[in-house]
Amino acid sequence: MISPEYVEAELRRLLGLSSYEARAYIVALQGVRKPRDIARESNIPHQRIYDVLRRLVDRGLLTRVGDEYLAVSPAEAMARIAQRMLVEAGKRAREIESLGSYLEGLARETPDEYIVTLAGVEESIAAALSVLERCGEPPMFMVYKAAERLRDLYPHLRPLMGKAMARGATVLVYEAINVPREVVEEFERGGGRIVKAREAIVDLMVACDTVIIGVPSARINGVVSVVIKNSRFAQGIKERLREAIDRITGGLGRGR
Repeated sequence: MISPEYVEAELRRLLGLSSYEARAYIVALQGVRKPRDIARESNIPHQRIYDVLRRLVDRGLLTRVGDEYLAVSPAEAMARIAQRMLVEAGKRAREIESLGSYLEGLARETPDEYIVTLAGVEESIAAALSVLERCGEPPMFMVYKAAERLRDLYPHLRPLMGKAMARGATVLVYEAINVPREVVEEFERGGGRIVKAREAIVDLMVACDTVIIGVPSARINGVVSVVIKNSRFAQGIKERLREAIDRITGGLGRGR
């Protein structure tokens, strides 16, 4: 059972509520309506409770009815907050991309080929998405260790998989890994393809001139990714993957 302490910590972490706000909100969720009763149940000084409740109303978490405060449907409130965050994040992302275009004009020289190392699942997914944004060819994936954590990782991978499916991506998955049927069906409905392969011994994505290789890490946010931009290296990886697909599918992988 989830403890009130855990809920309070998540409200503070995800929504940025203060300790008083989180505690008052939890008490209101339990049906306590009067300010003095909320203050008592949440151990908040009476002189502070009205400011706390006002801030919760301003956030759309509570609504005031007369002299009572009622919790708005948490599912609706959280969905609204999540959508607002997505809008804000999208705006910030566009501003960052615009800054990148401006800085590109300032740069005197940038390498055509490079290797960079990124730490964390989110950084790895962002790198793959950025490659697909500028690359029109169907990406190819090899999945090994990541498949063992697929149920945990799939919510994070959905944006990448959605774009990859639309491009007709092929994914080679290590043959001993049991990929959930619903994942296979969703991927294939979206236009992608999953192939079981003994050759899938590393986690990577290759598209156009870039290869991204993922290495599990117990210390650095779960994974370290090496991004290699090199046309010849990328072409060599794609050729080896196509050969493996042809051996497994009897040549049905050609043209992909």
